[in-house]
Amino acid sequence: MEKVNLLEINPLTQERLTMLNKLTEGITVSVKTDGRLTKNGMKRTHPRTINNVTKKFKAMALEDAKKALEEHPDWETLKEASINIVSYYSNVPMDYDGLACSVAPTIDGMVDAGVLEDDSPHCVKEYLMDHIKVDTMAERRVEVTVTPHKNDIVCCKNLSIKDLEHGKTRASS
Repeated sequence: MEKVNLLEINPLTQERLTMLNKLTEGITVSVKTDGRLTKNGMKRTHPRTINNVTKKFKAMALEDAKKALEEHPDWETLKEASINIVSYYSNVPMDYDGLACSVAPTIDGMVDAGVLEDDSPHCVKEYLMDHIKVDTMAERRVEVTVTPHKNDIVCCKNLSIKDLEHGKTRASS
């Protein structure tokens, strides 16, 4: 790939490079999870309560995802995505199956907002989870980030400046 001074690139190409950077950043929704949505919490909670809590978290994620999409006007609904879930815990980290259950409504809200096409294995090619210790309970949260699957990012990064100047968004196969 040729190296070019970004100041020498025409404004349309700069705009496309900005779009590429936004696409590789992803869309993030941050939530404070509810213990009733974990695998073990669902065993102890009445189904009607679980349904109400699920609807609440899905609606909150939908609103947050819509706001994030407003900041990324070039975002296109992803057909292949990577989901990265980071749990910021203060005391004991949540086990991975409980973490996955607790963020399911958040991911559903992101699907409804148009961040990704679906949350099925056909669309979600990579699912990563991590834990980070924080000092206080007030800092506890879970961040769900959806990005284009790395194959799409590599494909985009392999574009030359000439490709971008001609409006090309994918490298030829």
